[in-house]
Amino acid sequence: RDQPRVAEHDLAQHGILASLHSLLETFKLPDLSKELEYSNALANYLKSALPEDARIEREYRHEGTTCDIFIAYQNEEAFLEVKWKLARKADYDRLIGQVEGLKPKKNNVVVVLIGDTNQQLLGRLNEHFAGQVKEKRVAIESVR
Repeated sequence: RDQPRVAEHDLAQHGILASLHSLLETFKLPDLSKELEYSNALANYLKSALPEDARIEREYRHEGTTCDIFIAYQNEEAFLEVKWKLARKADYDRLIGQVEGLKPKKNNVVVVLIGDTNQQLLGRLNEHFAGQVKEKRVAIESVR
């Protein structure tokens, strides 16, 4: 696919979270049937959109936990956690644990919600990470 890459100066000027926000807005959501497939599709999209020297890894192990997608570019890193159809409290609780394991008070974490999301759980998620969102350490993005 011939897709323009994010310019290196845009990444340097705006930072990795702002650049990821822009990319997620343009991500064309494929019609898939599993969370793993969406995570793979998103990783491939990011590989094609970020500068060639950006490091993008799937299932990245970090301090005892694993994130879906890890991105490193120059001096910035971001951990992406993909959640498809967040609808049940058990899934919400697991997601909270996964994000907390990535240490959002010191690392950039992006929660990517794909498909239908229970709005009550989304509100609780925003509330739980409100401080880190304000400090621009956590971003919660919905992709439809």
